[in-house]
Amino acid sequence: MASPLSNSTGLSLATMSPAVALALFDNCAALIIAGVPPGTEFGIDQHSFLVGEDFRGVKMIPEGVHFVYCAAKGAYGETAPRVGFVHHFTRGEIVVREWDHEKEELRHRVHDNVEEEMAKIRENLRNLDKYLAPYDYDRYTAWQKLTGNITQSTVSRHSPDCGVIRNTVELLSCPDEDRPRGQVITSPRLSKIRALVNDEELLPNLKSIPGTAPKFTTLPLRCPKDASPADVSRHHMDCIEAVDLLLSSREKKLPNRATVSAARATDRTNGANAVEYGLSGCAKVAAELLPGRSYFG
Repeated sequence: MASPLSNSTGLSLATMSPAVALALFDNCAALIIAGVPPGTEFGIDQHSFLVGEDFRGVKMIPEGVHFVYCAAKGAYGETAPRVGFVHHFTRGEIVVREWDHEKEELRHRVHDNVEEEMAKIRENLRNLDKYLAPYDYDRYTAWQKLTGNITQSTVSRHSPDCGVIRNTVELLSCPDEDRPRGQVITSPRLSKIRALVNDEELLPNLKSIPGTAPKFTTLPLRCPKDASPADVSRHHMDCIEAVDLLLSSREKKLPNRATVSAARATDRTNGANAVEYGLSGCAKVAAELLPGRSYFG
């Protein structure tokens, strides 16, 4: 039986058999979304489209890190900036979001009994199948190359506390009395001197709204402040000591190097490619459920 792989780039929706699609539906993750207005741009990873009346989410999402985003459409067809979130989907997980009509973005589902609603969704997931868009496996290999080494802890450590990622950082407004005014120009001679002033001194000291900015890792100085001239030259040859300092500050959170090396050796021995690793067993489960058929090239 022919493999549903598309030119060795991963599972293809165009050639995927119903049996494989059903196995992926039952074993991969699903994203359920309520209330998104028709015509809104919706995207997951590298695939986006305009949603219709019956859109309720995405099915067959492989395990791993995924970026989900929306962009509202205006009355005259203009598109708002994309707003989304990063989530590490696990096998069989169901994630529920709803549309915030005031902010025009996705938010966590507001419900009196979340657990009861989740149980009902899981029980009736098969009935929602026709309302869920399939994950785009044709572009999955490229996405896996970008995110295959990102873990759940990395996502949690660097995501904004609010959980929402925007194309710009939200800033606190600067009171008028705190705005820099610069010097008062009283003569042509002073105006020439004024041209030499650093323009940054005239900018307001804007700060991001707490909890809205991504939490980036603070990198250590490449060269310590109290370094001798010889050490300065050595540190500018390469930044290995700065990297060691960065890793040592987090060594308690990192797995043992021997464990990592052994795991990598095992991966190489098994010959696991990016697609197999990223599917995290979902397509393999399909092969187990339907023996005698090939699902990997």
